[in-house]
Amino acid sequence: MRVACYLRVSTDEQTVENQRAPLEQLARARDWEPVWYEETWSGRDDRRPQLQKLLEDCRKGRVQAVAVVALDRLTRRVKTLLRMFEDFDRWGARVVSIRESWTDLPANLRDLVVHVLGFCAEMEVANLRERTRAGMRRAKEKGTKTGRPIGRPRLSRTQLAGAVELVQGGASLRQASRDTGVSVRAIRRRLDALAAPQNVEGPGEEGSPPLQAPGAAKGSTAASL
Repeated sequence: MRVACYLRVSTDEQTVENQRAPLEQLARARDWEPVWYEETWSGRDDRRPQLQKLLEDCRKGRVQAVAVVALDRLTRRVKTLLRMFEDFDRWGARVVSIRESWTDLPANLRDLVVHVLGFCAEMEVANLRERTRAGMRRAKEKGTKTGRPIGRPRLSRTQLAGAVELVQGGASLRQASRDTGVSVRAIRRRLDALAAPQNVEGPGEEGSPPLQAPGAAKGSTAASL
């Protein structure tokens, strides 16, 4: 069976190689013939050339399935993801995600999971932004103009984690930097660190939290998918 293996990173400073290894392992385990689609493009832009080529090949029956390390490689928009599932179902192409094994659920249950998890992710990002802004307001009340302490203090893990979560939720690097007081360079370094080989179970370069269905098993290997 010919399977479209889609690899995506957001910037030229990142690499798709961390995504390639688990997909190659999965293809060998299932005796697939992989067809590779690779690009450097934002996951919030659905007009990506390689993604459009993949969709066209699925529509014409040139590939019979789509495999990704995580669904956010295809898109970071819940509405777009649901539309893609609809198209893939119509074309007879199944979707296999290493991280989100629940993609094998029946279509109605799968779409329900996407809706629920998408809503939870949006709420968490909104709450994070509000907590961050509240912290900035408190800091300003204590006498600093921007909310950042005077001097060059050590960056806290909470600040850095908050900045990364904002980017994962769709904020730009500059917006996340303004909201948290973390430099763009520090945020980018952390995103790159999340692309290290030990994180290949995730999306690779952006380190976003998995769309994991409640009760789903963790730590599945490619051979068991």
